[in-house]
Amino acid sequence: MSASKGNIAAQHSLNGSGYSSVVRLLVRVDGREFTPSQIGAGRLYFNEPTLLPAGAAELIIEVDGDPRTKHVRLHPSPGPARIIEYSAI
Repeated sequence: MSASKGNIAAQHSLNGSGYSSVVRLLVRVDGREFTPSQIGAGRLYFNEPTLLPAGAAELIIEVDGDPRTKHVRLHPSPGPARIIEYSAI
């Protein structure tokens, strides 16, 4: 996790006590699920170029099995992209 950018990475992170949290990121749109590698500041980051339809979506952030869902609006992109912007609904 990058403190300077506020990004959350979909990986294990170690805190000061040595406990490792399991973090899982998921975007659900039009009945399909996509897995970003990171999220932050209104952006979804993917390892490979991804094409998501613009419009309403769910952003699910799961930490140690506890999912939190945010409703977001995906911004249009001209084609597959590694960074896709979104805004809160």
